[in-house]
Amino acid sequence: MRQPQKRVKALISQSPSTGLNPPTWSNKTSAPDLRHDQGFTLIELLVTISIIAILSALLLPGLHRAKGTARKVKCISNLRQIATAQKMYVDDFEVYPTYHYEWQGRSYWWPDLLTPYARAGWMNDLYRCPGNRLANEPLNPGPNQTGVGPHGNYDLNTVGVFWGGIPAGGDREIRESSSIGLGGMDRPREQRFTPLRESKVTQPTLKLSFGDALIGNSWVGGWFGVSKFYLAKSFYLRSDRARLHDNRHNALWNVSFCDSHVESLKTAQLFERSAAALARWNYDNKPHFEFVAPEQ
Repeated sequence: MRQPQKRVKALISQSPSTGLNPPTWSNKTSAPDLRHDQGFTLIELLVTISIIAILSALLLPGLHRAKGTARKVKCISNLRQIATAQKMYVDDFEVYPTYHYEWQGRSYWWPDLLTPYARAGWMNDLYRCPGNRLANEPLNPGPNQTGVGPHGNYDLNTVGVFWGGIPAGGDREIRESSSIGLGGMDRPREQRFTPLRESKVTQPTLKLSFGDALIGNSWVGGWFGVSKFYLAKSFYLRSDRARLHDNRHNALWNVSFCDSHVESLKTAQLFERSAAALARWNYDNKPHFEFVAPEQ
């Protein structure tokens, strides 16, 4: 009875691999290498680059538009504050601030008149459009500077549709004062501007007051105007200038009105030669085609 048990024990002792001992590998068969190379293959790298390029093409235009929208919102806020300051000035004096005047041998410009109400001067960020790369030039305080001003991001609707051609026909008062805008009546013989009375502006909600100035040749007084645009249309709409205007607010112009509200208009809307569009520039709410400059 004991012999079979001894025989089984002997077989187990002779065959260790059949027990609980781990298996051994021969010299011809090596153990599997679990350390696999983790580098990208060329195809994987190209696929990754393609995905990144596609995502960039989808996201970058959206980011650009978002930045443009943020700049436009800040610009609208600036113009609303400037227009509100003008409205407060008009409430106090019942006249609109002239674009320029002289007193005791010193020149003053419309931003100087609005400083107590806007609580900001011309070189302050209030007068800087975040979409305009050009900086404001300091206001010229020297005497005898009528008709000449520094470059700036914003400008006053000084003369309406009027241009320097001075046609023979048309309203005599307008022709002699060289203005249908808000900048005052030009009195060259007297070397001064007479302020425009509040009662002259028939529809404040429709009347343009301030706006984004033309980039390139924007002076304080006269460079936010439809005739100025027509006289140099080929210059302002050529490729390099058109790109600056388009990049400012995604091809829109921010403009304020005499009641302080602000709108964003396309170039074709703002400078349209229709009766309704031209009337917005003039204090009497009439188009005055006879004073509009020809396109060049």
